Amino acid sequence: MNLTGKHLAPVIFFWILISAASLVKADEFVYYSLPEEKVNESLEAQLRWQVPQRQWLFLNGDWQIKHPESGDVLGVMRVPCTFRSDTRLLLEKKFDLRKLPQSQFVLNLGEMNGFVKVRVNDHLLYDNLMNYYPVSLPVDPAQLNNGDNLIHIEITRDARRFGDVPGFYPILLPQVDTGILRGIYLEIRSGRFVEQLAASATVADSQVTLQGAALLNQPLPAGRGYQV
Repeated sequence: MNLTGKHLAPVIFFWILISAASLVKADEFVYYSLPEEKVNESLEAQLRWQVPQRQWLFLNGDWQIKHPESGDVLGVMRVPCTFRSDTRLLLEKKFDLRKLPQSQFVLNLGEMNGFVKVRVNDHLLYDNLMNYYPVSLPVDPAQLNNGDNLIHIEITRDARRFGDVPGFYPILLPQVDTGILRGIYLEIRSGRFVEQLAASATVADSQVTLQGAALLNQPLPAGRGYQV
């Protein structure tokens, strides 16, 4: 009996350690992010190269982490970010917007991994799984306030399968963490913009002649001499 008791105590202590370690691991939350300045600088250079006259509002940097059930603020996380956890992550950010008449808005979220829900001022804009692909969401101007606005993103890790990985990715692609992989911005378009652009080139005697046509989303005002 004494010998059994001597061996039983270390076994009980070992199981206590294992249980404690399991609890710590379950609560572990590891995430990675980049400084806001670095993200915005890179994103701005890309946008200016694509469409020099584009207007946008960056939504990167600090976002509040909130409890999915109670709504209590748990901390701050920088976006874009990735994380390793089975936890449902709820992120919120306030932003100020000055709306102009007839402006159009597109929320660009970039590539995301996981099940994602996106709300702006309590309006559900997105509820889907679109691993590795960029997501752009048109936003009804009526859903945005002239002043304070709130964007809400909820992310949950998905049970990734081989078929979820796009064909252009290597077969041996390592596990990519859940999260928002690129910078987020709200694109602000003029009420009148080029909806379709067609162009052709003719080469003759070492000379290139370009021709094309632009289709606007709505006609130009008559009698003002506008030309495209």
